[in-house]
Order: sequence, then structure tokens, then C-alpha cells
Amino acid sequence: MEAPDAPQRDEYPGPQALRDMQELAHREFPSAGHWHVGDLAWNWCLALDRGDQRPTAVWRRGGRAVAWAWLELPERRLMAQVARDEEALADEVIAWAERTAGAPVRTDVAESEPHLRAALERRGYAAEEDEPFMVRMERRLDPADVRSGAPAPAPEGITVRVLRGDDPRERESRAEVHRAAFGGGWCTGERYGRLRDVWPYRPAFDVVAVDTEGTVLAFCQGWYDEAGRTGLFEPVATRPGHRRRGLARAVCGAVLRAFAEAGARRAVVAARGDEEYPVPRELYGALGFTPYTRTHAYRPHEVRLGVYGTAGEVEALAEKARGLVRSGAGAGTGARAGSGAGAGVGTVDLVRGADVEERYEDLVQQWVIEHPDQPPSDPARRALAEVRVTVALPGTHGTDGTDDSDSTDGTDGTDGTDGITVLKDALCRLICPEPEHNGPCPMPWSLS
Repeated sequence: MEAPDAPQRDEYPGPQALRDMQELAHREFPSAGHWHVGDLAWNWCLALDRGDQRPTAVWRRGGRAVAWAWLELPERRLMAQVARDEEALADEVIAWAERTAGAPVRTDVAESEPHLRAALERRGYAAEEDEPFMVRMERRLDPADVRSGAPAPAPEGITVRVLRGDDPRERESRAEVHRAAFGGGWCTGERYGRLRDVWPYRPAFDVVAVDTEGTVLAFCQGWYDEAGRTGLFEPVATRPGHRRRGLARAVCGAVLRAFAEAGARRAVVAARGDEEYPVPRELYGALGFTPYTRTHAYRPHEVRLGVYGTAGEVEALAEKARGLVRSGAGAGTGARAGSGAGAGVGTVDLVRGADVEERYEDLVQQWVIEHPDQPPSDPARRALAEVRVTVALPGTHGTDGTDDSDSTDGTDGTDGTDGITVLKDALCRLICPEPEHNGPCPMPWSLS
């Protein structure tokens, strides 16, 4: 029986407890600076009519939200927040996400959330430093400075103003810009109209740049946390074919002035921090924003076993690999997959296609050399495939992000072995029970 003051978890199909989640985001923003109430409002809009693919959970203590988790399925992407004074909940939040997704998850965590980073690393996730990441940028606002500053000039024939949200055609024109800039078909004028009903939407912070025909060419959606006196840009977009004209700068400048006039003392925005997509970061820098934290991409480990075999051989190999994951191979002698914070959790996928054929093409030649009397290319007999194991193995990384297998006492925090090495060895033995045997393997294989 739980203690009377133990946190209570409630689960929902979609972000039905949005205001509770926003209340925690508001409380934590001054220290963490990651999730703004407007981020959650915008993600609520992204989740419209997809509750079955966007499950959420909220943990409350004494009626007040102290943690939340929000999954995107089938991608298994996790958004989560845990109050700093409730750091012991972090493992439970991640475990809920893994159980609900049925597999390891993918998540991005800010440097300003060390308790979440530590929990992920305890559970076997690794920070992938070569993945794209976001920087949070801020600008301090002084109402006198912003009001006296000249508005960013718009090109001739362009008007910057508040969106006319009661005009269905203008809402749809704005939605067109969003679809063109970010892809996907979910953003429609009708759905955008529903966004206008979610707190803390205010028309004064929804600014567009329109041409003489009334077509929306760019927009900046602002969200204002009045109690925290902090405004957020999310999202900002320009219609393709009209970029590099100063439109994004003009609409963002207008929202900055609206924030200041409402009493804001700070504005924030998120932009890509890597060099693959620097333009938004450069725009916000030109508007006076500077970085104050960044995210790290936490991912489960991926082990790839390429093989060249018959359909039956490959299917049997994949099923044996699933058995390894279910048994907790690599997770330590005391751990079972799915048994909690001390256990590995993972999935096994069988992958085929052009990428796999290119990656493992040498295996075909290996088969030819080792079996000169057998045809190499009959699809009914033999083909290239990849058994891809995605797994989070506790003990593989320490809470400081280091590999515990290098510790001076020879332990990794579980049973004295590197979990990934154990898993790789077990996968190899599925094909070659005796790795030191003479002669060719039953199937050519490559492990990475």
C-alpha cells in the first residue's frame, strides 16, 4: 500500500491534463528554462485528434503536478518533465514511457535538467552528441527600449499585423505556410482555429506578414506566461519563395513589442544548435537573443547484425534475438528485460531494402568465395537482411555519461561486464555457437 503522500499517477489518451502539465512547466521554468507553457499548448495542437498516438501520464502529490510524460507513437519519442525536488520520480517516469511504448524511447533533455539526464544514463541510454540538438535562446525585455525602437521594416507591399482569426480564408492561408515550411498535412485552417481556444493563446501575439492580396507569407506565434512574465516564439515560419526578405524578422519584432507592452521581461525561443540548419539561430541572434541552455539527444543503443541467408534462416535468427532481449542478455545477471530500473528493455526488427543491400554487399561476395558451388543471387534461396536490436542496458553508462566498463575495479555497475559487449557476443553465438570453429559460418554476417 502506498504511503498517503506518495505521488499518484494518472494516465490519459492525449494531453487531457494540459493545464496541470503547464502549471508544472511554469513553476520549473525559472530554474530549468526548458518547457514553457506555450510549448505545451503548441504540442497540444500537434496532438489534436491523435489521442491514441499521444498517451500522457501526470504524477501528482497533494493534488499538484510534480511530473509528466508525453509519448509520440509509433515514433516512441518522449517529452517529459520532473520537478527538481522530485528527482526520485525520474526513473519511474522513464519506466512508464518504456512500458507504454513497449520498447526503449528517444528523448531530448536540456542540460538544465541533470536529474533526468542521470536517470536516463542509469537506465542505459546514451547521449548522442552527433545528433541534431536545440539551443534555448533568450532576450531580456525592457518596455521602454522595445517601444522606442523602430519596428523592423517590411518589404514594400507587405503588411505586418495581427492575424484575422475569424476569417477562415486567412486561417487556411496561415496553415498553408506551416505545411510548406514544416511538412505534413495535419495543420489545417480548422485545426488552427481550435488552437485559438487553448490557454494561453492571445490574438495580440499571433502576427502575420501578408501581401496586397491578403496571402500570408510569414507568421510568428507568440505565447505569453503572464505570471512568469516570459514570452515564447513557437512556431515561426516563412512561405518558401519569400525567404531572405526580412519577413521573419519583421513578424518576430512585432511579437517582441507585443510581449513588452504586455509586461514581459524576457523572451525565449528554441532553434537548432548544430550547423546543419543555422538560419533560425542566426535570425534570433540578430534580434538580440543569446543561448542559455541546449538539449542532448538520449537514445538507446543499436546493435546491427547483417546476414546473408535464406528467408527461413533469417526469420529464425530474428526470433532467437528476440528471445535474447526478453531474457535480458547484457543487462546483468540480476536483471530481466522489463523488470524495472535494473533491467534492459529492447526491441528486435528485421530490416531489408536498398540501404541494407548497400551496407552488407560484401557478404554476398564472401558467400561466393566460401561456397563456389552454390548460386549466390537466387532471391528464393538467399538475400541480405539486418537484424537490428535496439536496447537500453543499465550499467553501460555512469551517471556522468562515462562508460563504466573502464572503472578501476573492472565493474560496470551491474555484474562486472560491459552489457553491449555481452549482447554482441550473444548475438554472434546465435550464428556461430563456436566462434573459433574452422571453415565458413552457416551464414556470412557482419556486426556493428
